[in-house]
Amino acid sequence: MADTASTLLARAAPVATGIRAHGFVLDFEPFLGVAKLHLLGDDAIRRITLVLGAPLPPACRETAIGTVSCAWLGPAEWMLTGREAHIAPLVERCREAAGDEGLIVDLTHGRASFVLYGRGARDALSTHCPLDLSDEAMPVSSTARSLLGDAPLFVVRLDDRQDHPAFRLILDQTMAPYALRLFAAIDQDPGVIS
Repeated sequence: MADTASTLLARAAPVATGIRAHGFVLDFEPFLGVAKLHLLGDDAIRRITLVLGAPLPPACRETAIGTVSCAWLGPAEWMLTGREAHIAPLVERCREAAGDEGLIVDLTHGRASFVLYGRGARDALSTHCPLDLSDEAMPVSSTARSLLGDAPLFVVRLDDRQDHPAFRLILDQTMAPYALRLFAAIDQDPGVIS
């Protein structure tokens, strides 16, 4: 019988390209590391804060911490994102610091990330996502969980690109082709994006 504990999944990009549409760009973001922190109690939070060198962000916000970003996911839950090479050692350090009071999981191999930006980015995302994406409701560094069509989605409002809104979209890697199809369909309907 095979030793399933030592079997690793091969790392493969779930998609090869993005979309250059009239009014928006959707770029696949390769090599983004993603880790989830679930911390039980103030002591674990304090120890993780020492490892990160900065406080964990408050509800619905993301904070840059050196070469990684930390985003609030929900009560006692945060997400770390950054280059895979930066996330992997940080995961190990966080696991050691949290001990039995935390669950730190590297989700990199199971997630896909896209950056959506451009003059029509907000409208394109609104076509398949029920969030209020206005500047007032979702300023830069805001985070939210939602849906992209039928797929669970985590979205972060990034710094504007060329004076237009930009968003990071993180979803299960098996949903990446579905996400591309949704945005490609928007591009085929010129009435949707102005």
